[in-house]
Amino acid sequence: MRTVANLFLREGRRPVVMRVDRRAARWFLWGMVLTVLLGAAGAAPGLTAASSTGAALPMLPPPVPVFPEAAIPVGSDPWGIAFDSSNGYTYVGNLGSDNVTVLSGISNSVVVPSITVGGGPTGVAFDPSNGYVYVANCDSNNLTVIDGSTNKVVVPSIAVGSCPYGIAFDSSNGYGYVDNTESGNVTVINGASNKVVASIYVGSVPYGPAYDPSNGDIYVPNGGSGNVTVIDGATDKVIVPSIPVGTFPVTIAVDRTTGYVYVNDFGEANTTAINGTTNTVVARGIGVGGDPYGIAYDARNGYIYVASTISNNLTVINGATDKVVIPSIPVLSRPGSVAVDARSGEVLVCDEDSDIVTAIAVPSPPASPSTGGSTPFLGLNSAEAAALVGALVVWGVAGSVLAVFYHLRRPKPAPPLTPSAPPPAPPPGPP
Repeated sequence: MRTVANLFLREGRRPVVMRVDRRAARWFLWGMVLTVLLGAAGAAPGLTAASSTGAALPMLPPPVPVFPEAAIPVGSDPWGIAFDSSNGYTYVGNLGSDNVTVLSGISNSVVVPSITVGGGPTGVAFDPSNGYVYVANCDSNNLTVIDGSTNKVVVPSIAVGSCPYGIAFDSSNGYGYVDNTESGNVTVINGASNKVVASIYVGSVPYGPAYDPSNGDIYVPNGGSGNVTVIDGATDKVIVPSIPVGTFPVTIAVDRTTGYVYVNDFGEANTTAINGTTNTVVARGIGVGGDPYGIAYDARNGYIYVASTISNNLTVINGATDKVVIPSIPVLSRPGSVAVDARSGEVLVCDEDSDIVTAIAVPSPPASPSTGGSTPFLGLNSAEAAALVGALVVWGVAGSVLAVFYHLRRPKPAPPLTPSAPPPAPPPGPP
């Protein structure tokens, strides 16, 4: 129903009456309220996205282009690599020359050209509990132990299973878990005594394991059986015999922020994500390069780096979204293992056929936004949220303008308020 508002607009002595549509007025007011609210939401800092676990994760800025910045010559056929956080050096296992090269990521230079180890070094790992570097020697079926403070061999040989390929250390108990690819088991080493304390049978052809500090479990990829076995680090017992992942899983990295476990499938050009809390697959088919092998997690920016041996590149995955953010960073030839130098911020990739390690500058870590009290904004990332807010703001303003121009009627003059002139007086009569 239309109503009349007596808005007296003085035009000389004549007031006018404006007829206003009540619905138009409501549209106008709601349009302005919506514009203000959405404008405030768009300007609010620290838009967040909701992870699949329900936790609010800060949005990462768009990745910047990154390129190889150094090629460091090492031994023959470099394959295994590990960063020593106690001295800032990186240790490279050279499969073809049976030695280890020590690098400085700060200067991108060789510190120690050669430390002789066993035959066919494939896996390298650092034990933070004792500062030692452990090298898995596939051809000699043993481990060699290097003291990171002196870069000298302190234990020439610890006998393990057949063709040890990868090592993971449990930082809570100082135990090392060695995958033996040809004997289908995991050898457990006490880092304090460097003695074998257990042998755990897993799947077929186990490769590079990883330790998850969020739950204390060790994840073992079984290339021959296409699954992942989970070992409880507190009991050294298998708690999950099989998590199916792909055709030939080989290496694993753990995102210590989300507790997700990322598995490279060498048989398929993708990476699988496992929720470490539920031990279930949450993301399949994260597209990377051909025959992915090397994988590493970067705690500074939450990225996972995957090196692919056929496509000769590095793919970057955002751990907050499980999406590829940089499809390809070129490296040289047949990249193997990957490590992150926490001091220099570089990603170090073993290029087996080129006998070098490629150092790659990674994106700068984002500023840590305050997440106190922040809530997910419709589960969108920052770019999508900004686009949505902008569109709704434009809609609100346009609706308000249309309400003014199309739903407010033009003012019409009101009838005059003064009475009509009196009739002329009759002529005067006779006196």
